[in-house]
Amino acid sequence: MLVSSFCFAIVHGVSLGIPQIVYTFILGMIWSYLVVKTGSIKLSIILHSLSNLFGSIIIQLLQGISMEILGMYSMFMMLLGIIGFICFLKNKKKVELDNKNKLFDKTIIKEMFTNKGILVYSLITMTMIVLKNVL
Repeated sequence: MLVSSFCFAIVHGVSLGIPQIVYTFILGMIWSYLVVKTGSIKLSIILHSLSNLFGSIIIQLLQGISMEILGMYSMFMMLLGIIGFICFLKNKKKVELDNKNKLFDKTIIKEMFTNKGILVYSLITMTMIVLKNVL
């Protein structure tokens, strides 16, 4: 989950900029968790599609209509995000991975950040981000 979320975030960082890395990493963790829990990727695909719909398509449509409506939409989406985050914090003890009540295992995190393949992939991707912003 960590590796797939990390790769998902880095790829979006190249195309959308560094601030999107944290956002897409969190979404990647949520969606990969759903894949692990349900055994199917269908729900994650649907949620990713909805995220693209609400996060880009609707925003582009609203920009052409009214900036005031876009502002209200943005505030509503932020409110929903805050409510979702609060719900997560209230229920985080219920999150189980591999029958453990831990969301992050220190050993796995250490392995992820010391893996040579991940380090090379990260270096190449960060170089692409820098080159994209410079050129």
